[in-house]
Amino acid sequence: MNENKLKVDIWSDVMCPFCYIGKRRLENALEKFPDGDKVQIEWHSYQLEPDLKTSGKENIYEYLAFRKGQSLEWSKQMHENVVKMAAEAGLKYDFDHAVVANSFNAHRLVQLAKAIGVADAVEESLFRSYFTEGKDISDPEVLVSIGKQAGINEEDILEVFKGNAYT
Repeated sequence: MNENKLKVDIWSDVMCPFCYIGKRRLENALEKFPDGDKVQIEWHSYQLEPDLKTSGKENIYEYLAFRKGQSLEWSKQMHENVVKMAAEAGLKYDFDHAVVANSFNAHRLVQLAKAIGVADAVEESLFRSYFTEGKDISDPEVLVSIGKQAGINEEDILEVFKGNAYT
């Protein structure tokens, strides 16, 4: 790291709606900060629910209601509030199409991306894929596509998923 840079460490899960909002708010703040170009962001993985199983059948509203022991109506209201918060940060969330998925391999992709200097691009794409586009971020094809768009070699991505790298 360059001595003239301020390092900001961020622990995040790509399934955390507040993490994406926080990312956007930080980016907006850094654009206004005179020395914003001297800030280095380092992404760290923090998996909110390591035991979560991707089923593709459960919607996000049912999932949160069950997880928190609350009603479906409560969950929908909570998500509606988060959608408003996201919009205030310039983001569009579409929870109607969100796929409840385990984020383990998405985190492994982020760490591979970090090793080659493209972690921020991968984080952004994972967040957008999950919250806006309704993609399954546990699907290896989705992850390979995201990695390739950020400039990561497909064989390197597949090699990570075959083994224990970044676990």
